[in-house]
Amino acid sequence: MTIDEGLWLKLAGDSAVRALVGDRWYPDIIPEGEADQEFQPAIAYGNSGETEDATQDGPSGLRIATMQVACMASTPAVAHDLAARVRAALLDGAETWGDVRVFHAEVQPGGRTADDSTGSVQKVIVALNVTVAYRG
Repeated sequence: MTIDEGLWLKLAGDSAVRALVGDRWYPDIIPEGEADQEFQPAIAYGNSGETEDATQDGPSGLRIATMQVACMASTPAVAHDLAARVRAALLDGAETWGDVRVFHAEVQPGGRTADDSTGSVQKVIVALNVTVAYRG
């Protein structure tokens, strides 16, 4: 199992996150059609890169993944609420995400953007940068 799949399983299994997004989970990008008239909160997630953890004695056997989670909604309040739920889910102390053994997770704010170019519905995206030390 990849860390991407583990992240998805971790978030999809969290009832607070799932209550807001339902089945609106997307790898890498939220499709444009999701921003139509009755837009609902959604999440896009992706892996920005991975490295091997090294010690003075050589490789530790851990991998370090840098991931991004974009929480999108039609209002700032809902986007920030979703981001807070995602953060809480990822930092709940669980040692596994699916079959992936997680040793450390860190979640940092990644910024916020707003777009009302659709003319009818505003899109607000709150991004989170996630760093995970894991053994898959």
